[in-house]
Amino acid sequence: MVEPDSALALLKRDVYLKIIDTRIPDVFIKGHLANAINIDKNDVTLLEKLDRLNKSENYLLYSDADDENTGLIHMMRQHNFTGNIYYLKGGYKKWLERNLPTAM
Repeated sequence: MVEPDSALALLKRDVYLKIIDTRIPDVFIKGHLANAINIDKNDVTLLEKLDRLNKSENYLLYSDADDENTGLIHMMRQHNFTGNIYYLKGGYKKWLERNLPTAM
């Protein structure tokens, strides 16, 4: 897990870091981190969507709460993702509380 400020520094340092918002699409469109893609962790096509990702890239995942993506991280590891997988501590809500940049 990475704190929002550390995640922002990581995003600035690693321009190739991919951001995955795991919330439902209706929530995603109301606001999300810049350059994030939306992959709903509860989508029935989740595995298909994961298979389309580059498994050697580094990823930053977030949702609304701390523990919502632990299962997804485990699933990504089981499907041979070899890059670093970071999780945003406190999720999108904590990101907003810190007044960090978002996209609408």
